[in-house]
Amino acid sequence: VLSEQNEWSKINYKGKSGYIASQYLSKEQVPGGGEMVGNYYVNASALNVRSGAGTNYGIIGLLSKGTKVTVLSE
Repeated sequence: VLSEQNEWSKINYKGKSGYIASQYLSKEQVPGGGEMVGNYYVNASALNVRSGAGTNYGIIGLLSKGTKVTVLSE
């Protein structure tokens, strides 16, 4: 995740910028109930990667459930 805006997270997808809906990301949990900083996983069955921050933008890819997404900056 490169940045977040209006409930959308900007990511690097196959060398291009793309956006995914932040509500479908879960922070990685570590034993003992803590969280690992920077690591997220897709928690939807499938998550569209879009060219812009909104459903009106075209789909440029698809992430499946469990795909790891690393936060680069917040």
